[in-house]
Amino acid sequence: MDAIVIRDLEEGDIGVIATTNGGPAWHGGETKWRGYWREHIEGLRVSMVAVVAETIIGYGSLCWCSHYPPFFDAGTPEIADMVVAEG
Repeated sequence: MDAIVIRDLEEGDIGVIATTNGGPAWHGGETKWRGYWREHIEGLRVSMVAVVAETIIGYGSLCWCSHYPPFFDAGTPEIADMVVAEG
């Protein structure tokens, strides 16, 4: 069995993630992922992917400055996504 590798989102992952059929929880098109990539390289968000044998099987994202008012007011980061492909 191949190991699961967790790594930073790379720009080349955008098209792959956007077109992956990961089930109902797997969402977002290329526009979403271009935004995540931009925020990741600007240090506003940490976006990671889970990879098995060069196939992206999951992703997660943490926003340092949440848009959710109670988190924003408290200065609490927000886990925005944590999704594993259905298969």
